[in-house]
Amino acid sequence: MSGLANYGVLIGKCTHFEREDGDGESPHCQLTIEAGGKKFRAALNVKSKVFPSELAYHYAQTFEHPITAGLEPRGEGFQPLVKTPLGGGLDYIRGNLFTIDDVIALPPTLPGDNNDLSDVIQSLANRAISDPDARMYIFGQQFPQGIHDIHMNQGNDGSFARDNGVWQDGGLIVHTPSLNRWSAVFLAFQSQAIHTNDESGDAEPGSLKFSDVIAGATVPVPTEPGTQPVPTEPQPQPSPVDPMPAPGQRDLVVRIVSAMVNPVGSEGQPGYTGEGEWVQLVNMLPEAVDLNDWAFLNKTKMKGVIGAGNLLPPAGFLRVKMAASCPLGNNGGLITLIDPHGLKIHGVSYTAEQAKREGYPVGF
Repeated sequence: MSGLANYGVLIGKCTHFEREDGDGESPHCQLTIEAGGKKFRAALNVKSKVFPSELAYHYAQTFEHPITAGLEPRGEGFQPLVKTPLGGGLDYIRGNLFTIDDVIALPPTLPGDNNDLSDVIQSLANRAISDPDARMYIFGQQFPQGIHDIHMNQGNDGSFARDNGVWQDGGLIVHTPSLNRWSAVFLAFQSQAIHTNDESGDAEPGSLKFSDVIAGATVPVPTEPGTQPVPTEPQPQPSPVDPMPAPGQRDLVVRIVSAMVNPVGSEGQPGYTGEGEWVQLVNMLPEAVDLNDWAFLNKTKMKGVIGAGNLLPPAGFLRVKMAASCPLGNNGGLITLIDPHGLKIHGVSYTAEQAKREGYPVGF
């Protein structure tokens, strides 16, 4: 069976942090978590065994996402999670936890302060340790003494492909009740793909990798030192209404900038005549984009196909009416834009707090 066999979340109080600067091959940051009268170890990778060795990470000092609403009521200890959109797990691609091009790559350790990945994790851990009420939520795979695989767990190739799966990514989230603040660190190996199969979590053919994102590349480049790019056949030039690059290299060329998730009145009910739900898009290209057969996905992955006649102007905006088949909930949710190939272009999230006022759009 592929994927992580014992995926879940460990919840408790962080009481100790230790770094392994002397391990040049596979250093980790080790956290001690106390939960339910027991001690657990959480092992976070800070260096990859696959080139490039530096991990990609995203650190959200203020993390706003609907997943936090389901975390606070949970009790302490390790809790298995179902690997589905509503199972409570993480998915870097489908869960819209952060924007892919917001990641940074850092070495595991460097001389000095606040300049390596271990420093980033240590900063968050120290804050959790010093606050007696802070609670830590660590996503990954359980082992007898604790939890590991606290990183993206899809888009791998080679021998690591056996770990691929959807809705089973790792991550570190901290809640500080006194500040009403959530913070999070998400980790990925640069060798992992940013587009994966919805069923297997395997890398989609032709997808960019995190190493490409870090390098600012728009087409895949070799990830092994000393290798040369493989020549490709010349690609046809795009037409004025089809300027999109090949699938796997389209991220963020069209972006979601706002949405009406809670219109005035009881939308969807008999007799409702007000303005319904909509999503506003911006075109980051100087040519028009035909959105026919593109689609939106909501939190439960219900799909709303965008019909013909929706032409996004060059470097312009377009408000697209949401299909009834893809309702946007008022208690927090996700909005994901996919192309006709089913690949993600952009995705956002919103909380119940952001959606509570009728008639006010949510900005992203």
